[in-house]
Amino acid sequence: MNYRRTTTIPEALKYLEESRGTGLLIAGGTDVFPGLKSGKLTADVLIDITSILGAKKIEKENGRLVIGCAATLSEIIKSPLVRIHAPLLVNAAGKIGSVQIRNIATLPGNVVTANPEADAAIALSVMEALFCLEGINGNRTVSFEEMYNISGGSVVKGTSEIVTKVFIPFQNDDEVSTFQRIALRKAMSPAILNVGFMVKPQGEKVEWARISMGPVAPAVRRASKAETWLIGKTLSSDNIRHAAELALDDANPVGNPFRGSHEYLLQVLSVLIERGLSEIAQAISARLNNKEPEVSES
Repeated sequence: MNYRRTTTIPEALKYLEESRGTGLLIAGGTDVFPGLKSGKLTADVLIDITSILGAKKIEKENGRLVIGCAATLSEIIKSPLVRIHAPLLVNAAGKIGSVQIRNIATLPGNVVTANPEADAAIALSVMEALFCLEGINGNRTVSFEEMYNISGGSVVKGTSEIVTKVFIPFQNDDEVSTFQRIALRKAMSPAILNVGFMVKPQGEKVEWARISMGPVAPAVRRASKAETWLIGKTLSSDNIRHAAELALDDANPVGNPFRGSHEYLLQVLSVLIERGLSEIAQAISARLNNKEPEVSES
């Protein structure tokens, strides 16, 4: 196996083209190397993109964050810009793996591997992130909604395209977000279920709501019925309970000995959604009354 380190996007694309479908990009490599070891992935050439100029930058531009393809999760979590403008991403990314893994793993890697329980992907879904893809045959911008095909795989052509940047709209001061997760352990354990929330209130009522769930489908799934129903409603206990019931219509988790039965997962998912919406309701109420909300340690 050959190894290539590149400092520019055009050079990386040249190596991909020369490899004729046998090249793999590596940044963090937290999924690539285990995949190569297990035989799930094969490659003749590894193309290291961590030294691409500007690939670790975290900047703001026109009301959004711009995160480079080689910025690690730890760098993202510690970034003052991200902590101010995308607190949900900080919350979710902090749940991934261990400190050692977060020190090398990247944001595009968490998305492109297309694991429906990927914590950062759940957050990016409700933040409606965009992805800049540069490829041998041209460039394109892909929304999160367009990132996965019907079977749950990523639409990124890994042998001819690179996710060079992630664009994340700022979370505005009047928007509220939270993240819920259940796993066997707090660290080094994939989520059994995870849910991301973002709500924009108008007074005591919901102007819009976004709820993303995983792993309840081949890819990250939005709770569309619940989101639509919540518009114009208050986050009362009864409305929260009904929204959680509606969210289950968009969820079809697959049970197994590790995660529990289908029925169990639906019950837990309902609890997580109620818990998240209740936290948001508390935060909205606190803002209206100029008080600091209590936030759970979940």
